[in-house]
Amino acid sequence: MKQKTILYWTLSAVLYLGVVIGGYSIYGASTSTSPDTHEMNEVSGHSDPNQDHMKETDQGAVK
Repeated sequence: MKQKTILYWTLSAVLYLGVVIGGYSIYGASTSTSPDTHEMNEVSGHSDPNQDHMKETDQGAVK
């Protein structure tokens, strides 16, 4: 009986992980940044918000 319970929980965990990883993969593929989107952001003046932050921290760095 104990082996059947362990097998049940193991299969449940593997199935659950498969659903989570599969769902995340589908989500990641649907929201990926394509080169066309990046070019449109450059033309419209939008940039990466982290890019400006990095410039500020680099200027104040002690060398």
